[in-house]
Amino acid sequence: MQTGFSYHSSPLDKKDRIAGLPLDEQIRFGIGAIHQLNETLQLSTAFQWNHSGSADLKNSHVKGHYQNNDIFFLMFDVNFKKLPWSGKATF
Repeated sequence: MQTGFSYHSSPLDKKDRIAGLPLDEQIRFGIGAIHQLNETLQLSTAFQWNHSGSADLKNSHVKGHYQNNDIFFLMFDVNFKKLPWSGKATF
């Protein structure tokens, strides 16, 4: 099992934000699991929630407010230590 948490303050001032990337403070939480199926095959999955704050936009082009600025990531991964069709190590 794996887990993680991070906090980042706002990378941009209100006057420098754009509507395409309205970042404010960022809070991230993730959880995942890795399972070694056998000596050559490993399976993993993870979920991450990224809250990018409640960003205010206030520049000469756009004025507004982003209230629900969340992104969700879901990942599945399969790792082989050896190529299954060759029997040779990949490294």
